[in-house]
Amino acid sequence: MTATSTSIPRRRDWLDRLWRLASSGRVTLTLLALLAFTLALSAIFPQVATSPDNAELERRLAAAAAAYRGLGAFLRGLGVFTVLTGPWLRLLLALLTYNLALRLADQLGALAAMRRPVTAPPPLRPGLTAVHTTAPATQELALMTVQRVLQARYPLVVTELGADQGRMYGRRGRPAALSGVLVTLGLLLGLAGTALNITSGWRISETPMVAQSSVTLPLAGAPQLILEEIAGDAADATATFTLAWADGRRLALRAGHLRPARAGDLWISQLSAGPALQARAASRARPLSLQLLADDVRFTPEASELIRVPFRQAQPEQAFAIPDRNLTFRAVSYNSLPAQGILGPVFLIEAYRGDEPTPVLTRLVETEALLSIDDVTVELRRDRHTVLAAAYLPGMLFLGLAVLFGLAGAAFGLAWGWGYTEAWATLAFGAPTSALVIRTSAPRSAPAEAQRLALAVEAAFAGAAGPAEAPPAENPAAANQEGSPPSQQ
Repeated sequence: MTATSTSIPRRRDWLDRLWRLASSGRVTLTLLALLAFTLALSAIFPQVATSPDNAELERRLAAAAAAYRGLGAFLRGLGVFTVLTGPWLRLLLALLTYNLALRLADQLGALAAMRRPVTAPPPLRPGLTAVHTTAPATQELALMTVQRVLQARYPLVVTELGADQGRMYGRRGRPAALSGVLVTLGLLLGLAGTALNITSGWRISETPMVAQSSVTLPLAGAPQLILEEIAGDAADATATFTLAWADGRRLALRAGHLRPARAGDLWISQLSAGPALQARAASRARPLSLQLLADDVRFTPEASELIRVPFRQAQPEQAFAIPDRNLTFRAVSYNSLPAQGILGPVFLIEAYRGDEPTPVLTRLVETEALLSIDDVTVELRRDRHTVLAAAYLPGMLFLGLAVLFGLAGAAFGLAWGWGYTEAWATLAFGAPTSALVIRTSAPRSAPAEAQRLALAVEAAFAGAAGPAEAPPAENPAAANQEGSPPSQQ
């Protein structure tokens, strides 16, 4: 008995071929992998929002590229700063939506078909892989043996007899067909939520704030996000905010490490917290402007009379300047200086005039200090800062429903074996043997399922024949046919 595997000729219908290709699971996995990679890029690199003003857009792109120094121009050329606004993401979302819509249509069609009673084998689906073998038995014994093999694996088996052939059909895991529908619906909802967040949402990343500072959010009414206070240290730090609108409405929010604050579709996360230095300068009672000097443009505000210098763990040294007086200040944050008898946090302040390498003033500041250089007075005060990220995500409801549908689909899959499986067996009667063709449809490894059925049929025929009917050993060809497993071509 031999078994081979061939693909049945596909229908010469280009629309049908395109449908099967566009709705295939491999295309789904490929598109999902590309989408995950694209979103990962948008999370790693700051995204520049579109602007009708080309000069403003160019300034934003230049500022984003400047944060990466030598790699900035290369990354900008790759488009990593405009991943969320470029055509690539829209094309990817459109293709994935089309693919999932076709898969959902197929799954709903199969779900509707399986609800109808089955009294005869349904037509074969196009594109199924066929496994061929032979049945060395009479017509009645061949039918009975193949039916017994199918019934051992499929709860429902129906048979249709013709003049020269018998057709059998079996299926199992009918409730599991719902798992595919739920998972696909979940993916579509997740896609809708992601598209809504990208097109209508926004994100502000890594914004340093100190007490009583504020950020204007791009929401209706242009509310101010005001940092009231920071309590606790390091990972236990908690920031209290007030969301204030121009009409007098106010909303209190609290965010901590891994504990974002939420107000409707607005999410506020605290990324880190640490020390800060507040600085003012004056000359003969006239305020002077100060400028924070930082390599990262995201942490470099405009010159002002009051600046707050944040010290992150990765950058304990910062600098600021008084441009009008050609003075530059170097500030270093230390947790303690035991050699100086200081066991708590302290700042080392050094002042430089112009390009002179030697400081004109050096001072240790624990809480506050007043520095005098010529006619300039600099007031320093210890402060704290937090680095926050804010995001407006109107698609979170869809994403939540997507998770629920996905979990429900996974539950159905785990309970019913992950997949609705069908099998067709066609037995062409002949003498002294009959030809048997097995085809299967399954979510995973349909050819392997057909091979398993063919091996089970061969084993059943071999057991029914008994040792006396086994082919003689001196016939090598027959011996090879009897023991050969189904082979895939």
